[in-house]
Amino acid sequence: MNKKAIIHLSDLHISIHETLKGVPIDCNSILTTDKFNESVNNFIKEFCKTINEKFNGTELILVISGDITDKSIVEEYSTAKYIIEEITSKLNIPEHKILIVPGDHDINRDDCRKAHENGKRNEDNKKSFEYFDEKFEKFKSFYDSFYKSGLTIFDSKKSIINYIKLDDEKLLLIGLNSNFKIDYDGGNGFFNTIQLESELDEINKTYSEYSKIAVFHHNIFASYENKMKGQWDDEHNNRLAVFRVFEKYPINCLFYGNEHTRSSAISISHRIAYSDSGTFANSKKNPISSFKVYEILFDKKSLKLKNNLFLLLEGGLSDLEFKFGKWTLQLQSELDGELDEISIRIPEESEEVKEDLSLDKTFEEPKLIVEAKKPIPVNYLPFSNENEDHKKLLKIIKTKNLFHSGHFHWSETSRAHNWIDISQILNDRNNLLDSKKMILNIISKNKLEFDFIIGLGIEGNILATRTSVIYNKPYTFLPYSYRYDDHSKFEKKLNFQNNGIYDTILIVTDVVHDGRTIRKLLHKKREDETYKFFQKAKKIIVVSLFFTGELSLDNTEYHILLNRSDNNEFDSVNDHVEDRIQFHFVSHIKVETCPYTKENYKTDCIIVREGLSCIHKFYTEKQEPEEILKSN
Repeated sequence: MNKKAIIHLSDLHISIHETLKGVPIDCNSILTTDKFNESVNNFIKEFCKTINEKFNGTELILVISGDITDKSIVEEYSTAKYIIEEITSKLNIPEHKILIVPGDHDINRDDCRKAHENGKRNEDNKKSFEYFDEKFEKFKSFYDSFYKSGLTIFDSKKSIINYIKLDDEKLLLIGLNSNFKIDYDGGNGFFNTIQLESELDEINKTYSEYSKIAVFHHNIFASYENKMKGQWDDEHNNRLAVFRVFEKYPINCLFYGNEHTRSSAISISHRIAYSDSGTFANSKKNPISSFKVYEILFDKKSLKLKNNLFLLLEGGLSDLEFKFGKWTLQLQSELDGELDEISIRIPEESEEVKEDLSLDKTFEEPKLIVEAKKPIPVNYLPFSNENEDHKKLLKIIKTKNLFHSGHFHWSETSRAHNWIDISQILNDRNNLLDSKKMILNIISKNKLEFDFIIGLGIEGNILATRTSVIYNKPYTFLPYSYRYDDHSKFEKKLNFQNNGIYDTILIVTDVVHDGRTIRKLLHKKREDETYKFFQKAKKIIVVSLFFTGELSLDNTEYHILLNRSDNNEFDSVNDHVEDRIQFHFVSHIKVETCPYTKENYKTDCIIVREGLSCIHKFYTEKQEPEEILKSN
């Protein structure tokens, strides 16, 4: 079977290059109507050269997710036809492997306005966006002339424009028109969901066993703008209605553009992966031009897309040293806000998961007593020393010498003989990006669902930022509960109320030892009344970069490590009863705690009693100047 890959372009914005009087226009796109301009043709050549070098011998599919032109005029479409034909000819992509959908800039707004004005004079009572034939007239002319076979004709009133089927992989790429409500003043994405469902139902009669990817223009999630719902019409909650239609058939993945900011992620709430390729030919420095190539990884059990992001960067140019730069494939370690792979089809029961979840009868009684028993969550993947993310973190700790020995005081009741310097991990850009990605890997692989996200502590806030952007959920930051004296009242106030609308809370943090800090946060009746937010929550999911406590041999108990009941060694003064916490962690590196109590550690612990040089005091005990000099 031939290797296959999908090229995803969006937002070409091919623009008119001069006024009627011949005065040059400063365009936002490298691609202009001056199609014989050396820069335009060199851009096409460099793009095709990059694809042919990186994906030699690969069968290619091309999808373009809208905004092919800037003003939707004849001259722009003439150049668009020339450019796309040049690309597909040089890359040997046949017509039936090309999927083109319109964006809001592919609607001629003057034509739409004139049609509406005429309609009002004739009292036809159409809404401004309902002049579908008129507003799409020029796009339709381009579209129908591009597909020379005549097998695909653009219908301005339909949701589904065309589709590409890959029979070997049982994969269907469906092109959709999300411009239903765009008029001469613009607008947001929208589908008539009754019509969309009817059209998908018709396709599903033939392709019910195929995995499906939807290609349309408008971003249904936001990665750049300060609104989680993307550029989507929210009248009558159309966005949610669209998701319900997608989930029904199901649509496994979404390709779109519009926002000009590349990103990819998985929506936990809707179980749909999505990817924005960014803007293809931006002439300005920001945003950087980009495109994606998804290599299809296929076997009988699964179907995945390897995500390759290309950015148009300055420096290191090719032979001709084009002024626009050179296409550069980004290394995964340098990517932020991107999935390494997009899972399109996953087996219902992976043999690997079965093995991980099985109980080894040879294990002895676990060392750690966990009082609050709860059943193992359905998709829970327990920590393993063979996990690649754990190995990567361990290597960072060793290489940078970030595991320190000494007597470390966080408070009278929180003291340890070792410490991991998390700040040095987060100070390094690549390690920071990797750490954020590891948190997301935990969320994705365990198929976690949640209603609200909290970054706990400064480090937890840093680690959670990528998660907060990618997932369409409310987000806030809180300082550590035992460090509240370091913060003003307004800083530690949780500016959200929970009247039962947030059932499941996700807490992201850097290190968890035994969970007392988490349980204090949920229960302690401080003046800030944070605890009230958690009273009606049914589940608390904690995802931590490190777990430094005692790890039992029985991995079927990892998910309840942070729960406590009121028997055995329960501390009713400094701890709280809790059985709602589900725990996940990337790496386990045990930190030894001080064996003494707060009553006798100053007299019985020789390190403290004799004032040895390896004492490090943090929050509740202030170091004297001579102690600081001595410890240095």
